Amino acid sequence: ADRGAKILLLDKMPRVGGNSAKASSGINFSPPDDRNQFLNDTLSSAADAGNHKLSEIIVKESYDTINWFTNRTGIIWEETPGLLG
Repeated sequence: ADRGAKILLLDKMPRVGGNSAKASSGINFSPPDDRNQFLNDTLSSAADAGNHKLSEIIVKESYDTINWFTNRTGIIWEETPGLLG
């Protein structure tokens, strides 16, 4: 039913959706024994805006986060290696 509400959507990016439009339905994580490629990819994609220390934490904690989420939800993840966009 039309209740007369008006909505204005603002987005700071030139296109609606910003970087979310580039999401590829994946979650980035790295097994504990192969963190270098994930860290290098994270830092290079951030260019000069990246924070090296924060990126290291994200990479280091990524696998444990997936395990925590799996234990909480029961979701089983496909561990298909690959680089996301």
